[in-house]
Amino acid sequence: MAAFFQSELLPLLELNGLLWLWVWVVPTLVLRFPFLPGGILGLALPGVVLVRAETYTLRILRHELCHVRQMRRWSPMGVGLAQLVRYLLFPVVILLTQRRWPGLGELYRSNPLERAAFAAMDRKDPLPRYWGSTPGS
Repeated sequence: MAAFFQSELLPLLELNGLLWLWVWVVPTLVLRFPFLPGGILGLALPGVVLVRAETYTLRILRHELCHVRQMRRWSPMGVGLAQLVRYLLFPVVILLTQRRWPGLGELYRSNPLERAAFAAMDRKDPLPRYWGSTPGS
C-alpha cells in the first residue's frame, strides 16, 4: 500500500496541489475562440477559461468564473473527480434504481456544480480577477 501511495497517488496529489496554488495565485486567463466543439459556450480549466467569441457575454463569464471559484474551493482535481462521478457513476445509479438511462442533458442540468454556475449568471457580486477582454469589447 505504501508503494502504491508513493508511486501512483503522491504524484497526483502533488499535481493537484500545484494546480490548486495556480488557480488561487494567478488570475484566470480568459481566451476567446471563434469555435468550441459540441455547441459549448464556455469551458473552465485550471487557470484558463475558453469562451466562444460570438456568444461571449457577462453571463457566460460569470458562469465560467463560478467554476473557477469551485476549483479554488474544492481543488481542480476535486472538481474533476466530482464531474467524473456525476457523469460516469450517477447514470449507473439511476439505471439500477429507476431502470432507465438518463440523457446527458438531464445529467448536466441536475449537476450541483452546474446549478451553482447557472445561479451565478444573474448575480451582481464582484468577479474574481481575470486577464482578457471583457464581454462586448
